[in-house]
Amino acid sequence: MGKVIVYTDGAAKNNNESLSMEEKCRYCGWAYKITDKHENKCDIQSGGEQNKTNNQMELLAVIYAMRAIEDKSAQVEIYTDSQYVSENYKNASGMSSNQPYWQMFEEENEKISNINILWRSRDDSAIREVDCLAQKEAGKMKEISEKQGNH
Repeated sequence: MGKVIVYTDGAAKNNNESLSMEEKCRYCGWAYKITDKHENKCDIQSGGEQNKTNNQMELLAVIYAMRAIEDKSAQVEIYTDSQYVSENYKNASGMSSNQPYWQMFEEENEKISNINILWRSRDDSAIREVDCLAQKEAGKMKEISEKQGNH
């Protein structure tokens, strides 16, 4: 059995407005980085969405990473800067907010034998890397929206 290390981040923003973690944002991004314990193999993916909350994007980053893990029997460690995810993942079925996302999380979680989600500071270089990618994706969503005339 191998070990898989994952770093995730989600980003959500509105035209430079400050919003709470549960307010919907127009421009959103997610990113993950999956490596083995020796960092011999690496898979980095990112994407964008619209009209989501920051917590939803944090969850989506974890969900998409879980779907991408090839060896479901491996020991999986997921690092996130989201306390919302790291503190609540063991009680996903009991979460009332963002229930559709927690349901998707549960479906993926059932496929993985051994998973642990840990909080990591944004000072961590891998967390900064996925944060940068998620922010870029949110920026791309803004550009797409502006090109479509949705300011």
